[in-house]
Amino acid sequence: MGYIVAMSLLAIALLPQSRSTVDFSGTWRIDLQRSVYPGDGLEDHTLEIKQTPDALTLNSPSWKSPLVYKLDGTASVQKSRTWESVTRTRWEGQTLVIETKRVHYQPAQETVTTDSFFLQARDELVSSRSVKTARGEHGFKLIYRKQK
Repeated sequence: MGYIVAMSLLAIALLPQSRSTVDFSGTWRIDLQRSVYPGDGLEDHTLEIKQTPDALTLNSPSWKSPLVYKLDGTASVQKSRTWESVTRTRWEGQTLVIETKRVHYQPAQETVTTDSFFLQARDELVSSRSVKTARGEHGFKLIYRKQK
C-alpha cells in the first residue's frame, strides 16, 4: 500500500506543469492615458504578440529584433562581450511572469527584471515591470488595447 501511494505521488510530481489557457496573441496598442510610466519617455506604439504552446514572441516596429521566451520554464541564456542574461518564465494562475537576471561584467553589476502579463479584460492587456539594481528598485505599468 505504501509503495502504491509513493509511486502515485512520484507520478503526479513528474507530470508537466499545468499551462495557462490564456493566449496573448494579437496586435496591441498602448493606452497612453491609463499607463503609468516614470518620466516623459512613453510614446504611442503597438506590440505584436505571437504565442504557441512552447513560446511567446514579442515584437514592435521600433525594435531591431523580436524577443522570444520559452514557456516551459527552462532557462534562455544570452551572452555578449559585456553581459550575460538568463531568462525564465512561469505561470502564476492566468499571469505570465518573465524574470531576467542580467550580469554586466564591466563594471560588475546585476539587474533583475520581472515582467508580468495578464488580460484585465478580453481586449485589455496589462504589462507591469519591476527592475531591481544595486541602486534600488523601480517599475511601471502599461495597458494595451487589442486592435481589431
